[in-house]
This record gives sequence, C-alpha cells and structure tokens, in this order.
Amino acid sequence: MSDSTELYKQAVDLFFDDDFTASFELISEAIVLEPTNPEYYLKRSAVSGKLGKLESSLEDAIKAIELLEKSGGGDKTLSKAYLRKGTVLFDLKRFIRAKEAFERVRAFNQEEKNLDRWWKKCLEKCPKEPEVLKKPELNSSEPVVPADIPKPPGSSKIKTEWFQSHDFITITLFIKNVKQSDVSVDFEERGASISVKTPTGSDLNYDWEPLSHPIIPGESKYLVLSTKIELKLKKAHSGVQWGVLEGVDKLVSNLNNSASKPSYPSSAKSAKNWDKLEKELENDDKPEGDQALNSMFQQLYKGADENVRKAMVKSFVESGGTCLSTNWDEVSKSKVEVRPPEGMEPKKY
Repeated sequence: MSDSTELYKQAVDLFFDDDFTASFELISEAIVLEPTNPEYYLKRSAVSGKLGKLESSLEDAIKAIELLEKSGGGDKTLSKAYLRKGTVLFDLKRFIRAKEAFERVRAFNQEEKNLDRWWKKCLEKCPKEPEVLKKPELNSSEPVVPADIPKPPGSSKIKTEWFQSHDFITITLFIKNVKQSDVSVDFEERGASISVKTPTGSDLNYDWEPLSHPIIPGESKYLVLSTKIELKLKKAHSGVQWGVLEGVDKLVSNLNNSASKPSYPSSAKSAKNWDKLEKELENDDKPEGDQALNSMFQQLYKGADENVRKAMVKSFVESGGTCLSTNWDEVSKSKVEVRPPEGMEPKKY
C-alpha cells in the first residue's frame, strides 16, 4: 500500500469519526503525494464542506471533474463529481449554477442517489421558467403550434457597460428601483452571473463566462443602488489591464500607474489602451534636427571628464564648428584645422 493510499484511508476514518480538521490535513498530504487522483479531491471537497470552507470545497470538486474528464473517467464517477459540485453551489446559494451541475449529473447517470432530492430543492430556489405549450396527443387532429417563450419586459432596453481600475473590473447594469432581496449574484474564478427580479415582476439573467482573466471570488462584491447595479470583480492579478471582458484577450498590457488612473467606461468589446497612446504622444515631443544634435552634445559634455571637455571645446572652436573631438592627446598637439563637408570650401571673414 502506497503512502498516499494509507493517508487517504486514515483521512476517511477520521471523516467518519467527525474529526474533520485532522481528516483535511491528512488528505491534503495525500494530494501532495498523488496530485492527479480525482478521488482525493472529491473527498477533500466533502471535508471542506463540513468545515464550512465552501469556496475551497467548490475548487476541489471542479478539480476532480477536470481530472476525470482528462483521464476518461466513467459516467458514474463523473456523475458523483458533478453532484458534489452542485451541492456546494447550492450551499453557496448559486442556484442557477447548481441546477446546471445537476443537469450534468442526470446526463451521466439518471439513477444517481440523492439527485431527485437535490433537483427538487434547486427548482424551488431557481427563478420560475415560462411554461411551454404541451404537445397534443398523437390521435389529435389539431396542428402543433410552437409556444412563444415570452421575454422579460424591457430586457432588450437594459443598458450595460464595464470599466476597470488597477484592482477591479466594474460591470454596471442600469436598472432602477431594484430591491436588494431580488438580486442574486454568483462569482467564480473565470465567471460571473446575476439574476434580478425587476419591479415589473420579470426575471433577468446575465452571465459573463468565461472571463478573459481570473478574478478572486471572495473579494468580489456587488452594490444595488437606486438607478443601477454594480458588480465589482477583484482582479486576481492587480495592474493587468484587460483588453476584453470575455473570451481570449489577445492584447494584454500592464498598468504602470496606480488605481488613480482607471480606464474609462466603455460598452465596446475591446478597451482603448490609453497608456500606449500617451507614450506615443510623448515620443512625438522629442527634439529633432539641430535641436536633437545640440541636446546630444550637451549630454556628452555633461558626463565627460576634464580632458574630454577641453578636447571638445578646442576642436570645435578652432575648426569653426566643423570638427568635434574627444581625444585630448591628439588635439593638444596642434591647431585643429577646418574640415568643411565634402563639396564645400571654407571662407575667411
């Protein structure tokens, strides 16, 4: 029996003895020794749930699913992993995501133990879906009429926008007079979603997934104001400027300044790189021509030692500005002759 297997067995025994802290420590050691075993992550997810560490429990459930899908785990094992994910999401009050997880369980194994109980509990918490017209009986002569699924009143008129600062992504939904109790928000590492019951009684659902960069769910928050709802997503990597909100960000640049220089509100799919534009404008102000040449000479003279400075002055003056030397040993021996450009002749005044 390997060390990791022995640690796992001890952790399971401690779990059934309700010693969850010790169980968590042992199973974490087993994961260090065998980090690709999905069963270990599933068990630690259950232990974390008992300890009230729901976010950690969710991360382990997701990791187990990832490993099972990579290794081609059986349907029954995957159904257990998705059931674990769904129950954690339910405990986190992320009911829409929990329902999605339970749907995956049903797809893998309809006979999964406890699925029906969790499914019913989830349906009670999720927003009610519009009813669809029932299919007529086979012996009916009436034509089949497709049901129109009503859209939430005014949902197409809801304006949204997003902008960013050094540490946060802010998503704004301009909806008036919404109660705090009618809003449910779900943050994940690469996703965010919101469910809103409007004053007119309709249900609105928005989902941003996958986000172009990771966030910190535990440090993200939302505000329900009289004229709008704001979701503040805490960047996992502060200072990284997002080029797009969702999908693949092909252009990523670092913010060189602090949070006092946020990006400006935009509803566009891509954000303007104002820092890059500012640098381009600064480059346009650089000296050119004679001004640039004089600036170079000034910098060279400023950083030179005494002999180099004397050589520069003597050669420049004696040659009438046609020669500049930094070699004092050569210049000090004789007068520096005038050396006009090719095709030109010196003129005495």
